[in-house]
Amino acid sequence: MATAVSGEQRCGAGARLRAGRENRGLSVPQAAERLRFDARIVEALEAEDYAALGADVYVRGYLRRYAELVGDSPEELLGLYARDGRVTLPDLTRIPHREPPDGAAWLGLPALLGLAGFALIALLAWVLTVQGENPQPLAGASPAPEARAAATAPVADGVPLAPPGTRTQLDLK
Repeated sequence: MATAVSGEQRCGAGARLRAGRENRGLSVPQAAERLRFDARIVEALEAEDYAALGADVYVRGYLRRYAELVGDSPEELLGLYARDGRVTLPDLTRIPHREPPDGAAWLGLPALLGLAGFALIALLAWVLTVQGENPQPLAGASPAPEARAAATAPVADGVPLAPPGTRTQLDLK
């Protein structure tokens, strides 16, 4: 006694995707644009050339999105893909974990010392540079007479900067 198998279940995922795309009146470039895929991905899915698509996780994602676009069941298409036999499952055996050697904690010490030394040198260079830019006046020293004269009447290009009758004062402390 033979069991009846519908035509959709007999054909593969690629043929179902192609039929769904054609039923919606989409060309390969139009389907690729709506999916935001490259047209070669759509062609590889329809040809069931899964090796050209990369890892299994990518193929499953492409199949799911394409099935949603054409109105097919993603679960059924993923089931067809899994039954195809080309699916390679990853090796999930545990990799033995080895404890680090006792001296491993000391490996970071030279790097830490080098970083601290670099920071100290940078701080010293910064302090010397800042002190050289702003010399401090001596205690009790008065400004030069030219500075006092210039402070009373600022002039730019022969035009006074302050209106006549106002007094300007510059305190240099």
